[in-house]
Amino acid sequence: MINSENLVLLFMAKWVRPIRVGDLARKLGKNHSTMNSIIKRLERDGLVHWDPYKLVELSEKGKERASHLSLHHDAMETFLIKTLGLPEQEAHEEALKLAPDTSCKLIETICTRYENVNCVLDTSMRGPSIPSHVEKGEHENE
Repeated sequence: MINSENLVLLFMAKWVRPIRVGDLARKLGKNHSTMNSIIKRLERDGLVHWDPYKLVELSEKGKERASHLSLHHDAMETFLIKTLGLPEQEAHEEALKLAPDTSCKLIETICTRYENVNCVLDTSMRGPSIPSHVEKGEHENE
């Protein structure tokens, strides 16, 4: 199952630009204090840059981690759609649950089978991706 830190990393990777913690909390359905705690943990681990009351953004380490997590999610989502015939939205939701616990070896196998999944795994990393109420790849006008 995806944890809150990985969810934030994946959302921020797809969002692509810095974001205010309050906006991030709203988009991910978390309260502000919970999101502050998540961001503090990510900052402690060197995955984000953040000055309180300002914008938060992924560090290089955070971008690498998010990219790896996104690959796991996207490969699993592709597998669920193309092999099991799940509708896109359902595959997305299930991939969120399955991807964090899926080995890099299985992800590589999926990538080999479905060439359209961009697979460049850094096997030193592990993890998952984003909830359905967050529209993938779309940005709201601010």
